[in-house]
Amino acid sequence: MCGELTGQIHKLSRTYVPSRKEFMSHDWTENSYLKDIKKYIPSNQDRVFESFKQLTSQINNLKKEDKYGLIHGDINVGNFFIDHNKMTLFDFDECQYSWYEEDIAIQIFYMVYVVLNDSIPERNKQARKFLKCFLKGYERYRNIDDESLNNLSLFLRLREFIVYIGMYRSFDLSNLDDWTSTYIAESQERLEEGVPIVEGIF
Repeated sequence: MCGELTGQIHKLSRTYVPSRKEFMSHDWTENSYLKDIKKYIPSNQDRVFESFKQLTSQINNLKKEDKYGLIHGDINVGNFFIDHNKMTLFDFDECQYSWYEEDIAIQIFYMVYVVLNDSIPERNKQARKFLKCFLKGYERYRNIDDESLNNLSLFLRLREFIVYIGMYRSFDLSNLDDWTSTYIAESQERLEEGVPIVEGIF
């Protein structure tokens, strides 16, 4: 269902033209978390900032052509419900212009991020299984090439930056539970090393 619905959104996005300029959504670079990275992330995390700079540069150099348009920007289990085999998506607050791959990477990320590094093979297995099913539905409406699949790793890293910044913004870092503390430490290491949360599945 996720694949079919996402594919339909991206297909419609190709022909969508806002009726008025003021109704246009922002570009991905205007994401509030990304813009405020220096506000929330401690200034001594030099490697995180450098990795962020390199990642955004890589993404900015991607070809747009028919791969860029209006996306939902936050598809996850909290933003849809299923009733009688019908999926209804809501919460379009994060709607923005970006590469369609970002919408796909977001869904993979939120499905696997709860699996910590002590179970990396399980995390990769879940991501691989999800993507295989997702693409069966997605490609009913829009084809995706190998280049786009490879680019998913960039957008997995971008989503991890957004979540990482969000945790620093919203959490009391002096009073974290064990899972959150471990996740933040593992996330920082991945961001510094430029490693996506899942590898070798694309």
